[in-house]
Amino acid sequence: MAVGTLEREKAPVSQVLQRTDDVSLMYDKRTTSLKTLALKPPRPVQRVTLGPAGLLQRYYLRFCNSGSFAKELQKALDCMLIVLKCVNNSKQQVTGIIIDLAKEVVT
Repeated sequence: MAVGTLEREKAPVSQVLQRTDDVSLMYDKRTTSLKTLALKPPRPVQRVTLGPAGLLQRYYLRFCNSGSFAKELQKALDCMLIVLKCVNNSKQQVTGIIIDLAKEVVT
């Protein structure tokens, strides 16, 4: 009976040991991966531009005669520029890069 009990206890113990080895291997791979990422130089932050929709709105605004439609277009364009300004401020805080996107976009 002692031999049967010993065999039954060996199986869970070997599973636990195998799981410990798997976790250790996973940890080693993750550590290696993080070290590799730390050695890579950071990529420059890509600039955010007004985009096709904003350029189209600006184009329509140039030729718009309707008062309410022009106001809505101007309001939408102003909102887009506010978003660009917020992105600019966020990038400056994160990366220390000072770029005024609103001045680059508005002509």
